[in-house]
Amino acid sequence: MTAHSGALITLAISGCSDDTLKPLRFYFQKFASAEFQLASADSAQLHLIDIDSPAGRTELENAQRRGQQLICLSFDQQGPGGSLMLSKPFAHHKLVEVLKQAAAQLRRAAPPKPQLATPAAAVVAKPKINWQPETYEPANYLQGLVAAAMTKSSEFGSAVSFTVDAINFVVCIEQNLIWYCCKPAKLRELASAELADPKAAIKLVVADTDESEGEALDSFLWKVSSWAARGRVPSNVDLNQSISLKYWPNLPQIMRLPECARLCAILSQAPRSLSQLVEQDQINPDCVANFYSSASVLDLLQLSVDSGQQPRLSEHRQVLGKLLKKIKPYTQNHQQMH
Repeated sequence: MTAHSGALITLAISGCSDDTLKPLRFYFQKFASAEFQLASADSAQLHLIDIDSPAGRTELENAQRRGQQLICLSFDQQGPGGSLMLSKPFAHHKLVEVLKQAAAQLRRAAPPKPQLATPAAAVVAKPKINWQPETYEPANYLQGLVAAAMTKSSEFGSAVSFTVDAINFVVCIEQNLIWYCCKPAKLRELASAELADPKAAIKLVVADTDESEGEALDSFLWKVSSWAARGRVPSNVDLNQSISLKYWPNLPQIMRLPECARLCAILSQAPRSLSQLVEQDQINPDCVANFYSSASVLDLLQLSVDSGQQPRLSEHRQVLGKLLKKIKPYTQNHQQMH
C-alpha cells in the first residue's frame, strides 16, 4: 500500500499490551494527527506490530500478505526483510525517527499523482478567424441622410427637414437636435433598410423648433449607425489600419452596444486594427463592426500612423468631424471620464 505526498498515512497497531497501546494511541491522536490516522489492520498502509506476542506474530503474517509497510516492535527479534525495527523499551525520539523513515518509504513507493493540466495547457487553442465582413454604404442609409441634413443645416444656419417613408425628420446643427415622430421599432426598421431614395430632398425649415422634444444628434446617430451596420463595416474601411480612441462616449446617454465598454477600454490603451480586435482580442465580429460604425460617425476614433503609412479619412468622416466640432458634442465633454 502506498501514500501520496500530502495525504494522511493510515496506521494500525497490533499485538501490543495495554501498557504500550495506550501511550501509542495517545501519541498518534495528540501529536501525529497531522500526518497519521489510526485505522483498522485490514485497511492501514502502515502497520506497527509487537512481534514478541503470539497475537503480534499472527498479525505479522497477515500484514505481509496484505503488502503493508511494517514497523516491528521487539526486545531482540528481527522482523522480516524490508521492515523497520523499533527496540523495546522505545524512547519517544526513536519512535519519531522510525515513523519518518516509514513515511518516506511509503511516499517514495507511491505512484506519481496524475498531473493536472496547467491553465495554459488546459485552454483549447481557438482557431484563427479569417474575418472578412460584409460591407455597406452609409450614405445609402438613414445615417447618411442625417449627415447630409447636418451639412445643409450648417450651411443654412437653420433647421432643415427631410421625409423618409412618410415620416418627417427635422435636423438643427446649432441645437444638436433632431425631431421625428415614430415608434422605436419603426425607426430601427428605417435605419436598417437601404433607402429607396438616398438623395431625398432636404428643405429649409422656417418654423421654430422645441428643444424639449428633440433628441441629441449624437445619440441618434449612434443608434441608427449601429442598426445600419448589422455586423457589416463601411465599404471604405481598411481592416488592418490601426485605430485608437480619441474620446470616451457618454455611455449612460447612448444606446448600449454589446462589448462597447471593453472596446473603448482596449482602444484607449493602445492602437488596434479591426482585424486584431476580432482575431487577437477575441471580440465578437458583429460587435466590433457595429461599434466601429457608431464610434466613427461620432468622430470618436483616430487613425494611428505607422511608419511610411499615410492614414486616409473618408469624405464622410471629414464632413462629420467638422460638424461635430461645431456642435461641441457631449462625447468630447466626457474625454477621459473613464
